[in-house]
Amino acid sequence: MGGAGRRAYRRLQLRLPNRLAISLAEHEAMMEALFAHDPERAAQATRDHVQV
Repeated sequence: MGGAGRRAYRRLQLRLPNRLAISLAEHEAMMEALFAHDPERAAQATRDHVQV
């Protein structure tokens, strides 16, 4: 997805109810996995976050 496509996607996503809170929780899950030195969990959390 190009830059313009990503921006349009973000604008749509942020209009969804609770999306900002969900995104924050997804970022926290990624960071917790990284701090725990758990690459498999970090990879899965990242995939879950970017899944379209």
